[in-house]
Amino acid sequence: MATTAIAERYGTTDDSTWFLATARGAKAGPKLVTLIRQMASQQSVLRANTDMCMAVFQWGAAAGLQNATPGDHYPIEKNLLAFNQAKNTVETIHAKVFKSRIAPMPLTSGSGYLARNRAKQMGKALEGVMAANDVDAIEREMGWDYLTTDHGAGACKVIEKYDCIEIQHVPIEDVWFDAAEVRQARPRSCYHVPRDGWDKNVAIEEFACDDDDHPGLVGTPETRRQAILKAAGKAENWRTASQFDASSRVDIYEAWHLPSGKVHEVEEEYDEEYDDAETGTKMTRKAMRKVQCHDGRHVVAVDGEDGTLIDEPWDGEGGFPILLSVPRRRRRHILGMSIMRDLIPGQREYEKLTAKIQDQNQKMGLSGLCARRGDQIDVRELTAGTFSAGFVFETNEQAPTPFTLEPVAQGTYAYAESLTRNMNERHGVSTMATSSQVPAGLQNASGKALQVYEDFEDVRLSAYHQEREAFKVRLSWLIVHAARRIVARTGSYKTNYRGKHGLEGIDWAEVLEEKDFEIRVFPVSELSKQPAAKFAQLSEMMDRGAITVEQFKRLFDLPDLESEMELDTSDTDVLDRNLDLMVTKGRQFAVEPFDNFDLIIQRAGKFYQLCRQQEVPEHRLKLIRDYITDATNEKQKAMKPPATMAANTNGLPPGGPPMPPGPPGIALPEQLPGMPPPMPPPDAPPAPMPLPNAA
Repeated sequence: MATTAIAERYGTTDDSTWFLATARGAKAGPKLVTLIRQMASQQSVLRANTDMCMAVFQWGAAAGLQNATPGDHYPIEKNLLAFNQAKNTVETIHAKVFKSRIAPMPLTSGSGYLARNRAKQMGKALEGVMAANDVDAIEREMGWDYLTTDHGAGACKVIEKYDCIEIQHVPIEDVWFDAAEVRQARPRSCYHVPRDGWDKNVAIEEFACDDDDHPGLVGTPETRRQAILKAAGKAENWRTASQFDASSRVDIYEAWHLPSGKVHEVEEEYDEEYDDAETGTKMTRKAMRKVQCHDGRHVVAVDGEDGTLIDEPWDGEGGFPILLSVPRRRRRHILGMSIMRDLIPGQREYEKLTAKIQDQNQKMGLSGLCARRGDQIDVRELTAGTFSAGFVFETNEQAPTPFTLEPVAQGTYAYAESLTRNMNERHGVSTMATSSQVPAGLQNASGKALQVYEDFEDVRLSAYHQEREAFKVRLSWLIVHAARRIVARTGSYKTNYRGKHGLEGIDWAEVLEEKDFEIRVFPVSELSKQPAAKFAQLSEMMDRGAITVEQFKRLFDLPDLESEMELDTSDTDVLDRNLDLMVTKGRQFAVEPFDNFDLIIQRAGKFYQLCRQQEVPEHRLKLIRDYITDATNEKQKAMKPPATMAANTNGLPPGGPPMPPGPPGIALPEQLPGMPPPMPPPDAPPAPMPLPNAA
């Protein structure tokens, strides 16, 4: 890095800026640790609120009031009657938001077929990376974070490890931003400090391994190892940890700073090693090279004067490696608004009211007798024993009659029910949805009516669906940028895509040749999840001619139809594969006798016209033409009748079966007058030429 150019550009006066420390001849680690601890102290309320929200989600409002942390094992109260309605609401929203899977789809802008095919292959490569890291599970975990924490956001991390892309879920309370940078939701720095720290042995393997040649590592492996061990023995004050935990765990502080301006190149002098031809030893000489000049920085450190582990440039391509998902963004902030925080007041009120109802039922929920004072009633028999009435109410003139008090007014029960209903409906969730039921009028409704009802319920949750789509686009771009860096270092990066017929290896070096493209997303299935509604949708599409019977089977997605579907579409699948390999790989295929010739002529003909529009090279167009011509010739051969057999296998004479004999006593002439002479058989030798008569 051109540290001299950076120092001249941003000044040489030392201050507390960690990302300029190296350019100014200082150590970045101590400055970074000090800054993060200051932010943790200033934003302690945010972390405490997140702990309370997660505790209420897991254990109820009583646990939140007693400051139980999410990882604690909160004791079960014996007399607690209330259930966790807030958790029920959040779980319903989570199930509705993540009921379908979303896949990325790169698109080109008016390019040819080969470019479109590379974009298609890039989509497969993206899905391969996401599947290898189980991004669907990570995304669902992020959904729990932005629904149940006071941060109102979820986070994941995209890193390059062992020349492969690794995607990790990051607890949102471990991500920090400077409060001075978040007003416009465009911070220049991002900080990551795991709350529970790192296992010190894992940290040593990661940052102090002897064979690690990471260019950003600072110092020697031994100095980094000693720095980690020294920091692991300190008891930190800014996070909750016992001395035992501190001895086996170590706090790792990681930060990224985006370049403050445009990244430009400058020439820098450096010492170049070369082999001297005369002496045969390695020598050094001064040389010039072009390097990027910017103040973007990536630093990893532990506590201590020599605690800087990694200090390297960060060009900011793709932004931070930590990606946030924020469905309901706060005003003037980068974080979001949590549904769990909105549900806590209702949950507390519901638990208090339920406790009162429970207490009143235990005290007054008894039956008894109303009797005169002079009646001979053994009170002990009524108020004690297994079959006791509970109490005796004495009067002056009334005969003994049963008497039951109402422990709680009916309005109290109605108020309790309204609390749970309001907690659901104010967040776009019906009471029916939380219990997985449909209204009484839709019990026997058509599939179309069920789909309309389902879409109507999802209107209030549209912000979550839109955020899921935007998140997948941002994640896809981070993967593309990381893949480019890996390919630039190693020349190749392969990933596996699980397709219809097994694993397919895709090399990122080939798909990254396309520069002009954009990434969109689409749900893997827009169809309803209810079988009745899904069947109605597909039936309507098939009646209108939008899909075929084979496509109906594929979209209905019943396991019993899978084998039949593969048989029905096998000829189309083979043809599409052959055509694609002709255009992309230049491979030549021959038509086989059992191929569907009509399908080849029609489908390959349309594909040929498409390739003509998409600027496919002529030599590959010829492969398609030859393929269609071969299919046409084979079809014509199959339509010709078989040739007449010259010889008869039954031993009949060449002229055919003999003439039937005539009536008795009548001789049939061999040739009637006026009849042409019989034709010789096809394989008969030519008749000899008659010799001329001698004069």
